[in-house]
Amino acid sequence: MAFKAAIDSMAFGSGFLMISGWLAVPRDRDWPARILLQAGGDTFEIRHWFPRRDLPDKEDGPRFLAFREDFAWGHDQPPAAPLSLTVEGEAAVTADRWTAFAPQGALEMASQAGISGWLIDPALWHGTGEAAVLLPDGTRLPLTLTITRPDLTGGQPRPDRPHGFSVTAVALARAVAEAQPFKPGATRRVVLESSGKQVAEKEANFSPVSLGRLETYHEGAVRGWAAFREPRWAVPAVEILLDGVIYDTIPAARHRKDLQDRGTTSGQGGFVFPIANQPRDGGPLTVTARIAGEGSLLPGEPLELPPLPATRGRAEGPWRSLATHRPQVAIVIPIYNAPDDLAACLKTMVAETGGEAELLLIDDASPDPRVAEVLSAYEGRRNIRVLRNETNLGFTGTCNRGIAAAGTRDVVLLNSDTLLPPRWLEGLTAAAYASPRTASASPLSDNAGAFSAPRLGGGNALPRGLSTGDVGRLVTQASRAAYPEVPTGHGFCLYLRRDALDAVGVLDIEAFPRGYGEENDLCMRALRAGWQHVVDDRTYVQHRQSASFGAARANLLREGRARLDARFPEYKPLIGVFQKDPRQLAMRWRVRRAFQGATPPRPRVLFVISTESGGTPQTNMDLMRGLEDRYEPWLLVCNGQQLTLQRLVEGALLPVEQRSLDAPIQMAVHRSEQYDAIIAEWLLLHAIELLHIRHLAWHGLGLPEVARALGIPVVLSLHDFYVTCPTIKLLDGEMRHCGGICTQGEAECRAELWPAEQVPPLRNNFVHRWREMLRPALAACDAFVTTSAHARGVITASYPELAGRDFRVVAHGRSFDSFLAPAPRATAPSDGVVRILVPGNISAAKGAKLIEAMVALDQGQRVAFHILGDAGAMREAPGLVLHGRYARDEFLDRVETLDVQFGAVLSIWPETYCHTLTELWAAGLPVFALDLGAVGERIRAQGGGWLFETREPAALLDAILSAARDVTGVDRRLAELRAWQASEAAGARNIRAMARDYDLLYREVAHRRMAFADPFAAPQTWLLWDLRGRRGPLPPALRNIAASPVLFHAIALPDSELAPPEGTAGLLLLADRLEGSLAQQALAYAAARGMSCLFCSATPPHPGQLEGWPRVAPAALALSAPGETAWPLPVLDLGATPIAFQQALARFGAGEAPAAPLPAEGAARRMRVWVSG
Repeated sequence: MAFKAAIDSMAFGSGFLMISGWLAVPRDRDWPARILLQAGGDTFEIRHWFPRRDLPDKEDGPRFLAFREDFAWGHDQPPAAPLSLTVEGEAAVTADRWTAFAPQGALEMASQAGISGWLIDPALWHGTGEAAVLLPDGTRLPLTLTITRPDLTGGQPRPDRPHGFSVTAVALARAVAEAQPFKPGATRRVVLESSGKQVAEKEANFSPVSLGRLETYHEGAVRGWAAFREPRWAVPAVEILLDGVIYDTIPAARHRKDLQDRGTTSGQGGFVFPIANQPRDGGPLTVTARIAGEGSLLPGEPLELPPLPATRGRAEGPWRSLATHRPQVAIVIPIYNAPDDLAACLKTMVAETGGEAELLLIDDASPDPRVAEVLSAYEGRRNIRVLRNETNLGFTGTCNRGIAAAGTRDVVLLNSDTLLPPRWLEGLTAAAYASPRTASASPLSDNAGAFSAPRLGGGNALPRGLSTGDVGRLVTQASRAAYPEVPTGHGFCLYLRRDALDAVGVLDIEAFPRGYGEENDLCMRALRAGWQHVVDDRTYVQHRQSASFGAARANLLREGRARLDARFPEYKPLIGVFQKDPRQLAMRWRVRRAFQGATPPRPRVLFVISTESGGTPQTNMDLMRGLEDRYEPWLLVCNGQQLTLQRLVEGALLPVEQRSLDAPIQMAVHRSEQYDAIIAEWLLLHAIELLHIRHLAWHGLGLPEVARALGIPVVLSLHDFYVTCPTIKLLDGEMRHCGGICTQGEAECRAELWPAEQVPPLRNNFVHRWREMLRPALAACDAFVTTSAHARGVITASYPELAGRDFRVVAHGRSFDSFLAPAPRATAPSDGVVRILVPGNISAAKGAKLIEAMVALDQGQRVAFHILGDAGAMREAPGLVLHGRYARDEFLDRVETLDVQFGAVLSIWPETYCHTLTELWAAGLPVFALDLGAVGERIRAQGGGWLFETREPAALLDAILSAARDVTGVDRRLAELRAWQASEAAGARNIRAMARDYDLLYREVAHRRMAFADPFAAPQTWLLWDLRGRRGPLPPALRNIAASPVLFHAIALPDSELAPPEGTAGLLLLADRLEGSLAQQALAYAAARGMSCLFCSATPPHPGQLEGWPRVAPAALALSAPGETAWPLPVLDLGATPIAFQQALARFGAGEAPAAPLPAEGAARRMRVWVSG
């Protein structure tokens, strides 16, 4: 044979074979035209040769050339047949020593100026592997081989096989900026990895080698310079910070002749960054800068920018579309393996998906049997269909099957490795209808390429200790609802409108059978057809990314991108918007700012009132403060023309926004499109999750309809009879109570809250039109609340359709620091005059005329009325004493100075609650009252007063005097008041109790909007008895959380007369020290009511003391510092986070036993619990 040859190595890897060797050819022969490697039926041609320097090259000897070739190989194992090298049809050498390929490479430079090196790994060329540089903080820098290295290919350049890589200073800084690794003296171990194997490592010197300066803000741009001392040619990355938060990272690459002349750089180093808009509302922005990855700022004074226009959102747009068309949606989840990811996704799907939706779960012939196990739990559930492909259709084919199965519905394509936040579907729907020509909407994510935030590209670290819902809510509350337009959506979570699908068709299964580019292709087709795509900057969906495809992802991405670029040459320049658009930068800045130092956010509830005086706004403020621990209360007030938005922060209202209507709302129409547009914008812009309308006067009746269009639940409180008749109190023109049924008479009925010139004739006339006007607004509400059964009856008589709706009676709550004890003084006035206190704003409706008539009859001989409050037109006279107005919190102090024995509520209309009745009882005064509405209901239920049917002054005066002189009757009322005060002192109907009732209502109303959830289950209530000496803030684990299965209800003491609220699971005792007597009292109370006990203390009792506690009820002990002692009882670790503690407490309250005894070892200040009984 004329040829000599050798096969030096035969290696196989993922998707390739790599073979090296050499061939010797006599000098008198031409180089063979065709040289092959053959293994059984597989043939591979060798095309590239290079000199072998280690083999002899003599003039009289053969020529030696070497080869190192890689070939695509689609099998898990190498060829079974021996491998032969054949030259011109003859086998020159045969071998069969296959080995697994090990990547080779080196890190040649690693510093602040960049990282560079080389790799030999055919998996990277064949798209079956990935390479990365790993930094100590966990940052992973994906690598792409782009540099031809002839030194690694025998001196012959191979452009098709690049070996070198370079991570520029800009790319490195962008990746590591958050960790700020560049510090004096810093060294870091840098690792090179390829195809999952460590290839090389290097100790990198990360000491800063930079210098620069922030110079000025001029002509709308921030200007300065930055450079490296060594190497001078490298370009640093500069972070622009607004208010101390990274806004963008830019290269300092602009030419600066001054830097070149000084020898500082090779001519580069300048940066100019335009800022035309503020990414937030408020005062001027402060601008600073630093080299990315460094902690210190560039020298130069911080720049305070002049006032700039705020980034404009598009929050008004969705309402205009959704007001007339609320779409039905089908959520399509293609499934292939990854059962754990699927289970986690579906858990959040059920918990967080609201609205009219259908869920289509399509198993694409997953070989993993656990997928079927996961899906079996959802088959047959409401609004859920499970579909199975008989054979694997691939991602795109499965999506298309789902689109077809959705019928005429809009479609959300959702990956099975996502985690969903609250109101994610409502958010996407709003974004998709931001304009009539919006085709798709994609949310932000921690790991979704160009849709990632705060860092573009993915791999974002989320705030520690926050749940998926917390993170999603942070982003929503930080958003401006900008809905930036982009050329494409992202298929990990993509809302597609049906009208757009009908116009441009479905996904292209021929070009993208396994995905990776199919959604971009669809979006580009829609873009060319005149449609738009937006980022939903209000929704943040977490994404594991490519759980199903694993290492094949890189190749799929590359192939998909090549097809896109070929079909749409405009694609590459269009996607630059993700990095350059100021709206994108502002969006990510807001997310980054929200993540910094984040604590769990609370759902926002918007309360709506009209007048800012009187009982309703005062009680509303009580309710907002009572709920502030678990919700973030906001307040909307409108006087008919000016809308004011405020938020409650630590019990005080702070202004947010104010707008004025071009024209005031008129009573006769009670609507304003401008009002609706402002409300729609505010509801989205400020992430309101529930709307609680406390009164509709002076607001547009479109308010609940706007909220409903945006998928926001609405609760309407009815604290008077405004919806029945604008007279509010149902008093006709002659001041007679009509009960909601028009009486006969000549005088015009008066609408209290509207100017007389705006009020059409009401009696037997416009009142009917009024109710027709109100009906659409009432239909848009999810639940109704009033404070008396009588009021509910009157209103449902006017609106029979409300009788079958969720219409609850929830009494107001009031908290008092103390009470005035009911005293025997009431029975024996020294001068024989009965002194009666009448508090409040005493108008004719409140009984002013009736009082004046009785005063005129008696002339102060037997009775004296003391008016504490606004007496209106009343004037002092014998038997009528005016004491002036009082502040709400000084009422008891004022009463204590007065010589009065009784109270009176003499309203001639059926009040729906009556706060003055509560105040009189708190003052220890039994009450004379007319038997109307809530006043009659409350006195009949509680006692503490007398009810009179007569409205005739003389008869009423005689009845009052007769009751006052009945010693036995008075003593009975005083005893009833003592019982009421004892119950109130224990917390029966304080502000916390009221807040609990509304919290339960809000939860149930929101739950009814869920598309796939089980029937509502109320959270467990745990009574909280706080006996700490210094009443500071509650421990985080004992604070109410809106999403928790536990609701804490604070009480003053476990009174034997106090009936615990329905659903109460246990009593929680919080004390500085736990003593046996306290424990026995709590256990006895719990045992009598079938409840459990939880004892919490910073200083636990000695374990031996526990033996003496009676085991009459299940008990648990939560310790903030367990110590080293092993408790003699089973121990359950409830976890360090508040939600974990409360979830475990709910399991304990439901009777779940601990898994196993654990020693109470002293990890400092961890929450642990022991369970017994």
